[in-house]
Amino acid sequence: MVRVMSKKHTKQSPLFEAKASWFHVFNSMVETGDVAKMGPHTFTVYCIIKRYVNFEYGISFPKIETIAEDSGISERKVKSCVNELVSLGYVARTKKGRKNFYKLREKIPVYDKKSYEIEGEERQPDAIASWEYVPLKVRAATEELKDFIMTGSDDKFSIIRIDRLTVNIQEVHEGGHGNQYNLVQGDGPVWGREGLTQELVDSLPEGFVKLKCQEVLMNKENDKNPDSCC
Repeated sequence: MVRVMSKKHTKQSPLFEAKASWFHVFNSMVETGDVAKMGPHTFTVYCIIKRYVNFEYGISFPKIETIAEDSGISERKVKSCVNELVSLGYVARTKKGRKNFYKLREKIPVYDKKSYEIEGEERQPDAIASWEYVPLKVRAATEELKDFIMTGSDDKFSIIRIDRLTVNIQEVHEGGHGNQYNLVQGDGPVWGREGLTQELVDSLPEGFVKLKCQEVLMNKENDKNPDSCC
């Protein structure tokens, strides 16, 4: 009989250590000019807070002293930067006892592909897609955003929120008179449900007709009565 002696494999310990973890910063923060508005100090504080975000729940709670030490910015300046981030809508802050808890919010502008840029004027977004930054849900959030871009509908979204989606149409008649149609996605008081021709409906951005194409707000130059209808 021949006995085969098996070698006992032991797990080798790593020889080195390198931290290759990372966090998300979307290009839109730069493209919209928000990073420039923040300035180097506030953007650095934003990055430090984001670095400490919990992967699963999206909560960050570094001490002011920790943010100051990691960023090289004074504690007084850090507090000012946090206030600015709150006012810009990128950070929500709650206080429990002496401890600050932060939640970060992503904001992505959405533009109608049929709109065009006017030379010398800043192109305005047709919508803002926003959501709470939770690293675990970033991929799902971007998938919802892609779905909205393709379909124009956000009926089944569970993560992102679409705000300020409007389409403005001006109908000009002879003599310079005309109507302006502001089609708004979402609930709220809307009046003037008639007057949209099929030609105007066809001119809407793709996917928008599926939302609320017949709900219009009609403002006449000489008629400011919200109860009036064309």
